[in-house]
Amino acid sequence: PNRWFVGPQCEYIFDEQGNQLVNYVGKFEELQKGFDHVCTRLGIGQISLPFVNPSRKENSSVRRLKNFVKKVSPFHNYIETYDHYSKYYDEDSKEFIASLYASDIEAFGYEFIQR
Repeated sequence: PNRWFVGPQCEYIFDEQGNQLVNYVGKFEELQKGFDHVCTRLGIGQISLPFVNPSRKENSSVRRLKNFVKKVSPFHNYIETYDHYSKYYDEDSKEFIASLYASDIEAFGYEFIQR
């Protein structure tokens, strides 16, 4: 198996007959909610997970530098910005992902949100 490829999660949490092999499936986009559920099931107190997003985290010096570069440099467009995930997909890649992860999309109620 290719260690860089992660296939549909359904391959890991359902057997061939469609029986769920785990007690609970949480979603990353609802991480705190899922973690709260697990804490409750384990009978331990609620723990607030820290929010850390290294791609967005920057100190005030970096922020000031980026603002300065935006004002004076012709290269200001190279400052890191991140668009909504949907902007990184064309029709072919959307179809490819929809086909590859069809089982996850159906099992977990996902949809491609256009912005």
